[in-house]
Amino acid sequence: MVQASELKVPLQTFKVRAYSRVFDNKKMTLVDVVDTASLTPEIEKKLALVKLGDAPKIGEQRIYSSKVIAEAVRSSGIKKDWNIQIPYRVVVENKGYDLDQDAIQTELISKWKALCAECVIKVKSIQMPAIPAGLSNRPWALDS
Repeated sequence: MVQASELKVPLQTFKVRAYSRVFDNKKMTLVDVVDTASLTPEIEKKLALVKLGDAPKIGEQRIYSSKVIAEAVRSSGIKKDWNIQIPYRVVVENKGYDLDQDAIQTELISKWKALCAECVIKVKSIQMPAIPAGLSNRPWALDS
């Protein structure tokens, strides 16, 4: 009979990205800088409990050392059986929202396809709007 203490459970491994981009965040947590592609929602919730500090404002960036992130994980008191791979330097940047021709064209086609699924839509040209400096990098959406 195998004792429970003899069973080797593989460590859950998380990789912290060297570069992350945020938008509307007020506070940074570990889930904002970890590669979450293969994580369950339950684990994401636990990673969101590890606080890293204030998020950068639009046009700013925050640089975290591996020591700062490791200390945040340790002081949070969450799982000890996690293997977290942290790069020496982690950059988090808030460039704001992209307003480019491709993004606008994609959004327009999506809206038009919703109105006429069988239509073939070809965009001949798009003239980009002039945006005042104070309004650049803000969220945008097409009105219905």
